[in-house]
Order: sequence, then structure tokens, then C-alpha cells
Amino acid sequence: MAALVLLVGSVVVVVFGSTRHPRSHPISSPVPRQKLVAPPMPPQIVVWTNNFKIEVLSSRSGQVVRTLATGVEEIRGLPTLAASPSGVLYFDNASGTGEEILRVPLAGGPVTDIAQGRMPAISPNGASLAYVTYTDLTDAPEAIVVMDLRSGAQQSWAFTTSHRDITSLAWSPDGGSLSFNSVQGATSQVLELGASSGPLDDAPTVPLPPGVQWAGYLSSQTGVGVAASTGRINLVRVAVSDGRLLGPLTSIQEPLATANSLDGAEGTVQAAGGGHYLLISGSGAGTGEILQWTVGTHHPVRVAPGLRAVWAGASTKADQS
Repeated sequence: MAALVLLVGSVVVVVFGSTRHPRSHPISSPVPRQKLVAPPMPPQIVVWTNNFKIEVLSSRSGQVVRTLATGVEEIRGLPTLAASPSGVLYFDNASGTGEEILRVPLAGGPVTDIAQGRMPAISPNGASLAYVTYTDLTDAPEAIVVMDLRSGAQQSWAFTTSHRDITSLAWSPDGGSLSFNSVQGATSQVLELGASSGPLDDAPTVPLPPGVQWAGYLSSQTGVGVAASTGRINLVRVAVSDGRLLGPLTSIQEPLATANSLDGAEGTVQAAGGGHYLLISGSGAGTGEILQWTVGTHHPVRVAPGLRAVWAGASTKADQS
């Protein structure tokens, strides 16, 4: 299968066609093809609704299992949800002094304050929490903080100027790096966590084609790109190392659920099962709707109303491939 990528203005078109090869000599003893077994779908999802609630839903029926928090409001962009494999949900919420990171057990329980900031992202092993510092009152440069949840130790990486906003913070499935967007979602960068704290300006970029936005990891080597075309939003597979388009995933008719033009694809696509399943947050009729897509199916299906969603439940080895 050969792929031809055409760039027309800011629209990315991926055309797939067959490439003929000369017929080879028959093989007398063909090797049987091993059937790949799909990982199980996580049993639950967590959704932030347009009536400011965070609810746990069945991933198959969309029925509400329990309500975790109420009165969860946005301050700059829609709230971000991050579910830990140990059964804890982290989320950001507007407060009287800015924006704060909160946590609550997925089984239900008290909501507690963790830090001042936004856009929480939990590491695949659940041991570290990454978030973006809240600097609106000080006009200081934004920074990414990684907190060890057991010891409380922190590392931080900041920009050298206050003119760059950080969005779309996401861990790689192997836990070795964090991807993020900056400058209104136009530039995607990768922060390698093996290095000591330093300037974010030096983090290498993912050289995506024009018109494609980064939306997070599928695996440690591949991610989801978002490409808008006339009347549709196309999700494509991209290579992290060089931004190459590796093929289409799926598409939706409605726009992605964003609060303002700075959001970009922030938090709108969540992968599970090594990219076998996607949760997509769409705008719907203005109230938002959560769509679910499985590899091998044509179009995403509507699961529930909402503006943000993450997978929750048992983690699989495929999630860290």
C-alpha cells in the first residue's frame, strides 16, 4: 500500500493506492498468519458535562454510574480530566484565586486540592502528575511541573518568555516524555523527562504538516493528528519522530469541543488499548457529545452527552506499547 500526501492550502489530503509488484514464485509451505487479539475496552469513561458535573459512565451503554463532583467550571479552556490506573481522577477547576488541580477517587469520595495549576496529566504507571502552572496573575512564563505523588518532589521546565501558552499536555505510553502544544496550538513539542529541569524553548518540535494539529499519543512512536477539511474533522495517524502522516484513522462531521480559539485539539481525543479505541469530544449541538471509535469500524458512535471525557478502568499492556 502506498500513500500520497497532498497539501492544498491548509488542508491535508491523504490518498492511498495500491502498488503492483511482479508475481513471485509460489511458496510451497506458507506460514499461517497469526490472528491479533484486540485488547479489551476499558469498562468506564469519565465525562465533564455542560452542567458542570463530573460523572462516571459505562463505556458501552453510556449510563451514569456515579457523580464524582459538581460545580466544576472552566477558567481558560475546558476542564482537563486525567484518570489514574490506581483509581484516582485528577481534574482542574476554576477557583477564587485562579485555577487548581483537584483529585477524587473514581469509586467516589471526598475531593481534595493538590496544587494550583491546570491541565493535569497522570503518568501511565500512576506515580507522577504533570500539570501547567497558573501564571495569569503574575504574567510569569508558563511552566510544566512533574510531581512525584509519593514523595512530593517536583521538577519544572519553563519557557523563557511569557508569550507562549501551553496546551494539550500528554504523557507518552512509556512514561519517558511529555508532548505539548505551544503558541496557540500551532507548534507541537516533546519534553524528554530524562533531562534535568531547564527551558522549554529547547524541547524538540514534532514537524507536523501544515494544517495538522497534534492531539496526543497512540503509542510511544505514533500520535493522533487533527486535520480540518470542508465539513469534516479528520483524525490521522502521525509519526512522533518526524511528523509523517501514516494513514487515516476516522473523521467526524461536527467540530471538536473547544472553549476558545487557543484550545486547539486540547483534550479532545483520548486513546486506549494502544490506540485501538478512541474517545472524541465533539461540540454536538452546542452542549457537546462524546463519541467512541474502535479500529476497524467506519464512523464513531455517540456514547453520551459531554464536553470532555477520558477512559477509566483496568489498564492493559497495550496502553504502554
